[in-house]
Amino acid sequence: MLEYAGFDPIIIESVGAGQTEIEISNIADITIVVFNPHTGDSIQTIKAGITEIGDIYIVNKSDLDGASQLFQSVQDFIGTVEKNPLILKMSSKTGNGIPEFITILKKLMTEKKKDKKLSEKQKLAMELDDIVLSNINKKVAAILLSSKSYSEYLKKVQAKKIDPFEAADNISKSILK
Repeated sequence: MLEYAGFDPIIIESVGAGQTEIEISNIADITIVVFNPHTGDSIQTIKAGITEIGDIYIVNKSDLDGASQLFQSVQDFIGTVEKNPLILKMSSKTGNGIPEFITILKKLMTEKKKDKKLSEKQKLAMELDDIVLSNINKKVAAILLSSKSYSEYLKKVQAKKIDPFEAADNISKSILK
């Protein structure tokens, strides 16, 4: 709804690693998962299935003890994911990793916008195709039902004087003249 109201980008912050976060990642264009050292649930969070949802994983507070170990753990778990997400170290206190994160995020946002536009264009094209084909189908059905040649060929098919494919070919040719 926010997107249709013209808000761009839309940022959703969520705490935890439950079903809600997975649902959010299904509607979000980009999902960033942030881990902090010295939170006892960090490794449990990694094991809880959060490895499947992120586009970027950040180990924040990389200036603290335990950050390198957490980063290695995240790499070990996330490295097995098919979509090959990015894993970064960052510290808001020292500024380390922030410029890299901003660059990567801008690039990813540009890529996702292109993908989204393509996806929306493809959806609209498929929708238009469906409508056009449905309209054509209705008009052809009306023509067939009122066509003298259709009823004649139908009788021939029913009497096994002609096969359905030959009849269909002949009917199609007569309609498309």
